[in-house]
Amino acid sequence: MMTNDQHGPREDDRDDLLDELAYQHQQVTVLFSEIAGTPLGDPLRKELIEQVAELLSGHLLAEERHLHPLAAARLPNGEAVAARGRADHAAIEGLLGELLRLSATSAGFDRVVARLVEHTTGHMWSEEAQLFRPLRGAVAPRELDRLGEELRRTEALAPDTPRRRPPTVLPPDDLPPPEQGLRDRIRDFLTP
Repeated sequence: MMTNDQHGPREDDRDDLLDELAYQHQQVTVLFSEIAGTPLGDPLRKELIEQVAELLSGHLLAEERHLHPLAAARLPNGEAVAARGRADHAAIEGLLGELLRLSATSAGFDRVVARLVEHTTGHMWSEEAQLFRPLRGAVAPRELDRLGEELRRTEALAPDTPRRRPPTVLPPDDLPPPEQGLRDRIRDFLTP
């Protein structure tokens, strides 16, 4: 059955677990692109972050309930990969929680957005390479189809905001410091 959503046509009732998760990764990437194309300080950036939070809340929960147990059971290194995925999820939820408390004009909002984009896209790429490909070869298509159906039911019941977990360890802020203006660079150069 073909249906449409804001990102185009898709086959809802026939996507298996991995197809559905990959499609959701594409949706997140599209939202991140929309955020990148929106001027800094624009309230639309906050609205887009809220959409990302809603999408990722269901997505992360579904992965923890369906993808991680499957990987742990079927792949030789699956438990380690699943544990790393759960740690990534906690960090992503922490960043989302931080963003939901800030306004688009708050100091630091855009830096946290950049950290969220960097961490989330790295997680998605890693997951697709380390889990999706090996699972495609290790799990029967019928089982992946069944898990896709379960995933859609799980997401229908998922909250639309990140879960409140115990204190979350946020990923390190590895972004370079903000650029300094010419006056600040000259002052730093001339000051002993």
